[in-house]
Amino acid sequence: MRYQYMPPLSPEEYAELESSIRSHGVMVPILRNGDGVVIDGHHRLRIAESLGVACPAEYLVGRSESDLRTLAFELNLNRRHLTREQRRDLVVESIKADPQLSSREHGRRTGVDHKTAESVRASLSATGEIPQLDTRTGADGRTRVVPPAPPAPGPGPAATAGATPDHGDRRQDPYTQPAVRAQQKPRTDVVSTVNRALQRAQEAARAADEITRQHLAGRTSEASAWSRSLAASLESLQRLQGLLNGES
Repeated sequence: MRYQYMPPLSPEEYAELESSIRSHGVMVPILRNGDGVVIDGHHRLRIAESLGVACPAEYLVGRSESDLRTLAFELNLNRRHLTREQRRDLVVESIKADPQLSSREHGRRTGVDHKTAESVRASLSATGEIPQLDTRTGADGRTRVVPPAPPAPGPGPAATAGATPDHGDRRQDPYTQPAVRAQQKPRTDVVSTVNRALQRAQEAARAADEITRQHLAGRTSEASAWSRSLAASLESLQRLQGLLNGES
């Protein structure tokens, strides 16, 4: 079903709901989108139809699909008792449905920590189940660039200790020459440092935006100057990152 992400009710839960509807009718209207598709209330509708009981409905028009999915997650999550495994399954469904949303937003809509959502995202991305996007959208509707992951470290001494030297390949491959090898580690350290600095700057910019909205709401000129300063810092770091990545 389009908006049904929760696991089915247990036989006991279903029987209890059926008994309530048989005695009192459907007390809480189900929710449908503008096309009549059920967003919330799948079990109520099924039981009402089986009993021949009227099932009132409310319609939500003008909402995005992402907003409707968030509503479906939140309404059901608040009334269900789920195991850790069931919650993780919800995170999987949430990220697959809306990979463009931030991990914090997926954590919020499924009731888990954002680090758990990020871990699930990484697993889905590694197996190709979701696309690797350069941007993500937060709860405020703003789209932000995802900081690139730091370069993977090269093989350590233990990985190369038993390797047999091939002098022919060594002469042909300039990267096996001692002078070039000596330059690679500092180079990697510089790129990693810039990536970390850019990530911290983006986090600081998000925090500063929140502070600006709360404390500089009536001081437009100061808020604009502060925003321009943050944007310039981020732009400088992004330009440096692009140059380094282009040279590597």
